[in-house]
Amino acid sequence: MRRRRWKNYWIWPKFQRKIVGLAVGAALVIALVFGWIAYQFIHENYQVLVDLSPMEDVVKLQLYRELRWLQIGLFVSTLLYLGMVCVLSIVLSHRVAGPMFRFHRELLRASETGLMEEIAVRPGDDFQEVFAAFNAVSRKQAQVKTSSDGGPSTPQSRVA
Repeated sequence: MRRRRWKNYWIWPKFQRKIVGLAVGAALVIALVFGWIAYQFIHENYQVLVDLSPMEDVVKLQLYRELRWLQIGLFVSTLLYLGMVCVLSIVLSHRVAGPMFRFHRELLRASETGLMEEIAVRPGDDFQEVFAAFNAVSRKQAQVKTSSDGGPSTPQSRVA
């Protein structure tokens, strides 16, 4: 099986940066709000309970150490969450950008040559309906061109 390099996931960087930026930005806002709420409530309530309880200072220090580890654990899990959102948004944006990039490239080619060629669609590609409609238009164009030229003309299918 062929392994992809990360740079190959950036097919259409301008578009993909927007998608990844929106996903990571939203996740960051959610993480910051959750982190602030968790810190405020956990820290304040924990501090009140520990300070007012009749226990030795050694035990209180141990409880504060545990609180610090809880906060560090929440922070690390938030970083892992943000990293996972970033990686998944890159992969998903690649699945959208790949077919759209091929479609865009074929439209540019058609605008230069005046001929629309069918685009072969891979089974796992998104936007199957868009490609099917484009291919129907290119077949129709080939039929119109055939009837006006008098010769056989069929659109060629091409995998980009």
